[in-house]
Amino acid sequence: MKKIFALLIAALSVAFVACGDEKTDNGNDWFLTPEYSVDGTTVELTCLTRFGDGVLEGLGAGFSCAALTGESLGGFVDYPDVTIDGNRLSARVSGLQPETTYIFYAYADLPTGRTRSASAAFVTGKSSGNPTFGTPSATDVTTTMATLKCGITFDRDATDYAVYFRYKTASADDYTVVTTTAGSGEKSVTLTGLTPGVDYEFQLCVGWVGATYASATGRFTTLQLVTPGKTRYAGWAELPAEADHKDGYYYAYHMRADLKTMRNYSVCYSADKRTGMWSAFPLHECYRGDQDRTKKWYYDPAVPQAVQPDLIDGSYQPQPGYSKGHLIASNDRTISYEANSQTFYVTNVAPQWQNSFNGGVWSLLEEDCWKNICADTLYIVSGVYFANDDTTVTDQSDDTCIVPTNFYRVLMRSKAGNTGKPLWELSADQIKCVGFWFENRAYSGGKPSSGMMSVADIEQKVGFEFFPNVPLAPKDTYNKSDWTFR
Repeated sequence: MKKIFALLIAALSVAFVACGDEKTDNGNDWFLTPEYSVDGTTVELTCLTRFGDGVLEGLGAGFSCAALTGESLGGFVDYPDVTIDGNRLSARVSGLQPETTYIFYAYADLPTGRTRSASAAFVTGKSSGNPTFGTPSATDVTTTMATLKCGITFDRDATDYAVYFRYKTASADDYTVVTTTAGSGEKSVTLTGLTPGVDYEFQLCVGWVGATYASATGRFTTLQLVTPGKTRYAGWAELPAEADHKDGYYYAYHMRADLKTMRNYSVCYSADKRTGMWSAFPLHECYRGDQDRTKKWYYDPAVPQAVQPDLIDGSYQPQPGYSKGHLIASNDRTISYEANSQTFYVTNVAPQWQNSFNGGVWSLLEEDCWKNICADTLYIVSGVYFANDDTTVTDQSDDTCIVPTNFYRVLMRSKAGNTGKPLWELSADQIKCVGFWFENRAYSGGKPSSGMMSVADIEQKVGFEFFPNVPLAPKDTYNKSDWTFR
């Protein structure tokens, strides 16, 4: 039997190396030989790696197992629910078939593809005669819904017992029961009518000959409802909070002039600085077309003209120096003449150093944002910050405009890109965020990624709250490899 295992594992290694999506040539450079400990139909899997401390937590890592039945090897199933302790992976897999040979390996999903350990094999023991359960999990959790999943193995006639999920809020004593089909295999039910922002507990259970057998307890938390009053439109994921705005701030919400049912962008304008503070907007393929820059400037019809700078027929003075730096770029709205012309409102600009900034690294940042759009939509806030009011320019009427010390962009989207759901219905691990921070000065070369930081760091600098309509947005973290920026 050991000889058969050795031949099978060797053949598997060759097969995996041949797969284009599996980077296994150097897998053993990263993994030591995986180990196991079997207890009936449950196995404890462990594998030491050569990854540095903390690296595995930023990767998709786990174990993959396949059952060997006779001369046939079944499909490999990933078990990503692992414990990471420094450079050590471990997992407990339950509900396996009794007295069955399994082939398994450890893996890590790198940006360049999956790398894996050598394969190993174990044999499960006899069934205890009682039902055995897999690891319970909850997926697709929203404000009022969740799907519960758990596997079961029970070698009894399915007509002799009942299978059901039971769930309750963490603070309650009594369970609610939802029945499912009897028989071994993966079980799932979808719950509805849950309470937003509440912790729940659940188990998969078997009722048999007067006794109840239950799985380990699974837990999940429903999403919070959007806090009312922080933004004008709760369904616009990109909007920063507006409830605590300063005096002299004006907010405008521009729908597309050619399509009144679709928003174009929103802007926060400071009459004191006489510049835009931020513009917030969705970026999606539906905003891209072949419209050139309209180049004609306008006063914003939603803001009193008396507080706007006179920049209709010229730029800031003196020149050369600071140009009219778009917050939402003209190139972000090329779907129509009307959509593009709205980006030329003077509330959507701030004095931006032209040479090697507006025309350099900032322009590259605007271009690279398009490399990160998705079907679910990329949401952006593009704004400015004033560490001081020391530098000023004038408009065409010689009125003073304050020059910002910094420009920034903050971005948010779903990780998958095609969930078909609003972001506030996704969990934190289904969303990604990132920010970019630059001084308002000339740069000798430079790449957008050089200014990358977390959204929370930029919030702390500028004093605005970003993405309050998506309360689970992971603003305090970012992963450079999740994004495509030079």
